[in-house]
Amino acid sequence: KLEAEIPDPDDLANVYWDLEFCSTEDDPAVGTAWVGESMNRFICFLINNKGEDFKAGISQYTDVDRAIDVFIYTYFCMGTDNTAKNLLWATYDGVKWIPCPYDLDSTWGTDWQGKTRPDYTTFTPSGSNLLFRRLLENYRDQIKLRYFELRSGILSDENVLAQFESFIGAIPEALYKAEAAKWPLVPEQGRDDLAQIRDFLAQRGAFLDAWFSGVDEELAEHVATAEVETRVWLGVAGVLRLTYHLSEGNSVCSTLIGTEDIVQGS
Repeated sequence: KLEAEIPDPDDLANVYWDLEFCSTEDDPAVGTAWVGESMNRFICFLINNKGEDFKAGISQYTDVDRAIDVFIYTYFCMGTDNTAKNLLWATYDGVKWIPCPYDLDSTWGTDWQGKTRPDYTTFTPSGSNLLFRRLLENYRDQIKLRYFELRSGILSDENVLAQFESFIGAIPEALYKAEAAKWPLVPEQGRDDLAQIRDFLAQRGAFLDAWFSGVDEELAEHVATAEVETRVWLGVAGVLRLTYHLSEGNSVCSTLIGTEDIVQGS
């Protein structure tokens, strides 16, 4: 485990980060410095490139189609905790990073305690994650087309509900009763989960269908009201978790993680 942090993460003149890495390399001489160096290049690119420069270079750092799918899925399932610390990144070559949602306990209209959220029409696509923000700024037509393509198939109300019905139905009723007896304080155990999910899909789907239909107008509003200071949160599936808190254009981005920092934290 490798960790370091600056005491005040709310001070955007500084950088707050946390790194965990479990090497899968057989050769210890390979070390871990490449992890920070590679992720640092990705983050610096996001901070310092917009518009055509972003579009020209982003494919060097991530799979754009995959990132768009994760963007759409995250907002469709209302993954309120999955634009930041619960967004992981995986790499096959140490250069390109692929987004991977995980820890989905605050999705499909419930919070991490299992409580039903009061409103399914909040949490609109936005720039809380800088990669998502750049995608929304530069690939809005592609995002819109892909959203409605997914809504006509994988993310249709019927298909999503069928997946939940299959999963819930595969667990014997006796096991549900045993779990309720074991954990009596778990919230809303008497709730009809399928009814809740059905209600969520109806409300959330209608809300986002309308939102993505007018994405040009929505984007203009988001860009006009975007704060200059942007939080950049990135993490990596299974092997690495990084959290950065930066000002856009911050000159320290090239030194977020240095070899000495990683070695000292080992």
